[in-house]
Amino acid sequence: MSFFIIVIFMGSFYLVNLILAIVAMSYDDCRKQDQDAAEEELAVSATISTIIRELCAQVIIAPHPTILSCCTGR
Repeated sequence: MSFFIIVIFMGSFYLVNLILAIVAMSYDDCRKQDQDAAEEELAVSATISTIIRELCAQVIIAPHPTILSCCTGR
């Protein structure tokens, strides 16, 4: 009788650890996806900023105060 009680407790402990491991792995995956999305957004922002600066340098864009402040960093 005591053997079955021990098996039940050990099985329950194993299943709880298995569920916690799955939850931890899912959390890590979500965190990595969020970090990748943030890095991609930063790269796109840097690219757009570079394009705007190049356009300002070539004077393709009419000198508007907002654009000039973006180009000069002021």
